Amino acid sequence: MNNSRDIKFRGFPKNTDKQEIVYGWGCYTDENERQFIIVSLDEFIQVKQIEQYLGIKDKTGKEIYSGSRVKGELTMEHTSGEIGQSSLDEVREDVYSFEGIVCYEPPSFQVKEADFMLDVYDWIEIRS
Repeated sequence: MNNSRDIKFRGFPKNTDKQEIVYGWGCYTDENERQFIIVSLDEFIQVKQIEQYLGIKDKTGKEIYSGSRVKGELTMEHTSGEIGQSSLDEVREDVYSFEGIVCYEPPSFQVKEADFMLDVYDWIEIRS
C-alpha cells in the first residue's frame, strides 16, 4: 500500500464577495495570523480559512478537505450471549448514519458529529 498522498490546500479569498475557491500547493500564517494559500512561487492569496486535502475522495470522486461536509453509514457488529454458554452467540449488526464536518483533531482528521467523533481514515477502511 502506498502511504503517500498529494499535498494540497484550498480556501476562500478574503476581502471579496466572490465564492470562488483558491487551490495551492502550500500555505502559511503570518505574524498577524493572516492565512495565505501559496498558488505559485510568486503568488500568495490571503484566505478566510485554510483547508487541507486529506488524500481521499468521496464516492463521486470529489476530493475531501478539512472543512468538507460528509455523510455516510457505519456498520458495527455486536455479539450477544453470556460468557460460558455452550450455544453460539448471536451476532447483530447495527447501522449508524452520520453527517458532520471534517476537522483536524491531533493526531488525525475527524468527522465532528453530534453523537460521536470518527477518524476519517478508519471510516474509509470500514466502508471499502
